[in-house]
Amino acid sequence: MASQGIISFEIAAVLRPFFFLVDEALAFVASRLHVGMTELELRKAEEVEERIDAFKKHLKKLARKRLKSGADVKAELLYIDLIRHIEKLGDCAYAIASGLRGFLA
Repeated sequence: MASQGIISFEIAAVLRPFFFLVDEALAFVASRLHVGMTELELRKAEEVEERIDAFKKHLKKLARKRLKSGADVKAELLYIDLIRHIEKLGDCAYAIASGLRGFLA
């Protein structure tokens, strides 16, 4: 992580796919709000949520490695917190998807 709250290009490049994955989850659920969610679609939402969780685990592991190699502790803790908050969006998307199960227009 770069100092003074600026995310380095390397970190941004690592985070970008994570953000896109969460965006995919949110967009999928948003597209089903007016028509409900079938069991098959709910399974798709669950698969995306599992990918988000696995990606979060991977990103946190990278942060721990950077910490062990002497990275700025405060910056890495902020990075981990950012990851956690973004992952929570995925959790919310899946919770909404679960609520839409069987609610078919």
